[in-house]
Amino acid sequence: MLRIARARSVAVVLAAAAAAGCGKVQSIPAPVAPNASLFEGATGSWMKPQAKNADLLYVADLNRNAVFVFTYPAGDHVGTLRGFSKPHGECADAAGNVWVTNGTAQNLVEYAHGGTTRIATLADPNGFPAGCAVDPVTGNLAVMNFSLGSGAGSVVVYAGAKGAPQQLPLSTTAIPYRGVYDKKGNLWISGMTSDARFVVFSEYLAVRQRWRYIRLTKHVFALPSGLQWLGDELVVGDQGPIDSPSSVYEFSVRRGVGRLVGSTPLTNSCNMLEFVVIGKTIVTGNICEKAVRYFAFPGGGTSTRAIRSGLSQPIGVVLSRP
Repeated sequence: MLRIARARSVAVVLAAAAAAGCGKVQSIPAPVAPNASLFEGATGSWMKPQAKNADLLYVADLNRNAVFVFTYPAGDHVGTLRGFSKPHGECADAAGNVWVTNGTAQNLVEYAHGGTTRIATLADPNGFPAGCAVDPVTGNLAVMNFSLGSGAGSVVVYAGAKGAPQQLPLSTTAIPYRGVYDKKGNLWISGMTSDARFVVFSEYLAVRQRWRYIRLTKHVFALPSGLQWLGDELVVGDQGPIDSPSSVYEFSVRRGVGRLVGSTPLTNSCNMLEFVVIGKTIVTGNICEKAVRYFAFPGGGTSTRAIRSGLSQPIGVVLSRP
């Protein structure tokens, strides 16, 4: 567990997560009644035909209530998906289908690679869906929820990415934030305790159906961000202090213990809430400067490319391949 300043409240953490105004202490907006004109279908969405054959970056923009689609690595703007209410996190399955957590609408929506029509919608009554992950073994969809009240958050799983969710009881992580499955179907999550004092990591063991708290040998975090497995190493994002550069760290995890084996400082990043490592490049959303940036991985330093087209508060970032 990693200690941060006690003066930070949960509201600060949620402000970083919801990013309704960079650098301002704000909470996640309360749920709103669904409006058919906003949430039904994909009004105003578009996609260039060539997008279906390209590697695509899907970037969820909280302020624009939209998901912008860019080619990778060129960064050409080839599509925009609209009709969201505070979109936050994203995840993709092996077929290239993309799930978007649709915050205050309290649901998740799925798009085929390069498509503009929603192919599935799942209701999430458990809170504000912040992050998601697809199990490569079973196809299950896990969702990390913030509480929209005073209680703890939740982690829910949709079997086969369908139907009603099953809630997984939490023990060590009161505010789950992001998650990722490993190749064995175990779910890993990052988050914080309810009083915002610690960043914690837990693993949900698929076979034993219980959580295991992960003890880190080196404490390096300020605020949680995304997670990604690279081979046998877990890459963990750190937002850093509010309005400050972010970083990612690599851990080797064995028997419930995580040992730091590498770090990547992202010098001109800011409030990175989600990232994706693609070969020797890490792609992040940077809320404070309204941009998506590419950095060398694992070297880090100053970014090598920036995408700004139409972006306001880019939070979710995921790669989809055809």
